Amino acid sequence: MKILSMDQKRGYIELVVENDTDIWVLYTILEEKDLVSAKTTRDIKFESGSERVSMTLTVRVEKVEFQPFSDKLRIHGVIVEGPEEYGVKGKYHTLSIGIGDKITIWKEKWFEHQIKRLVERRALSRILVTLFDYYSVCIAIASEQGVKVLEESDSGVPSRKDRGSIDEFMKNYMFDLVDTIIKYIDNSGVNLVLIASPLDYAKKLKLLLAERRKDLKIYVDHVSSGDCSSLKETLARDSFKEIVRDAHFVKIQDILEEFKKLLIDKLEYVAYGLEEVEEMVLNNAVSKLLISEELIKSYETSIRARVENMLEEAYVRRAEIYIVPREHPVHVEIKGFGGVVAILRYPVYR
Repeated sequence: MKILSMDQKRGYIELVVENDTDIWVLYTILEEKDLVSAKTTRDIKFESGSERVSMTLTVRVEKVEFQPFSDKLRIHGVIVEGPEEYGVKGKYHTLSIGIGDKITIWKEKWFEHQIKRLVERRALSRILVTLFDYYSVCIAIASEQGVKVLEESDSGVPSRKDRGSIDEFMKNYMFDLVDTIIKYIDNSGVNLVLIASPLDYAKKLKLLLAERRKDLKIYVDHVSSGDCSSLKETLARDSFKEIVRDAHFVKIQDILEEFKKLLIDKLEYVAYGLEEVEEMVLNNAVSKLLISEELIKSYETSIRARVENMLEEAYVRRAEIYIVPREHPVHVEIKGFGGVVAILRYPVYR
């Protein structure tokens, strides 16, 4: 995110969207009744017919739509400011915000933790993960937004009785797999690849891929199965964490693991659920906090207000705050703990 100008007293921030993670961050920050101004196009009726006209409009936000791993944010609302000659004020419009777009956001109140999310520079690692074995292949992208499976398919391997046929098949299979991996690399813009398989097939595939694409950083690991059920196991390993050690993706996993260990051994050092974590935040007890994207984007206005106030108090008290995207492998676990978990600075017996 590139911040062009900001005035908290007047309540606005002008910025340029630089990547798809910025799109997701905006999605977590925008709320109903915010004002958003951006360049757009709209059908305008003239005597000679209808014409798509370029203009700058400001809408009062009613709904924000975002699909994980997409590069577009759709902001629906009522136009409050626009060219007078077109008579658009008071009508509904949808702003489509993408990478490279400049927008201005007005809020009645900006929380400090919201501004921090806008201005912080993230480690934007995007990794293509390929798992494969005799029977199946799983290809996925891991990023700050979570994990997206791109392909899961069967290999079509011949019977194990025909050893020679299997060896020949795997050789051709890996050549085809290299073509598939390169296709996804070109479409996704990644330059980090993790390949995992049983035996030494991952090393062989790495050599084949490196011959074709010398610009890539390629890592190999071992995995018991090549289907997508092994993704969570692979992404939790130290080898994967070393590749993206500075990314929020990994920090979220590490904090949850620490939380679960404390939950068993030192219960007085953890809290979970909105009510309990709220109390711990106000007592200045929270050191690290994980909160689900769903809780932040709750449809209940009262819940959203509580969440934003809690996050602001946590930020002021210097707690580490991480929002867990819906597509992150641990999101379901966080939801199971009420959507928010915390590690405490000191023991609280209750």
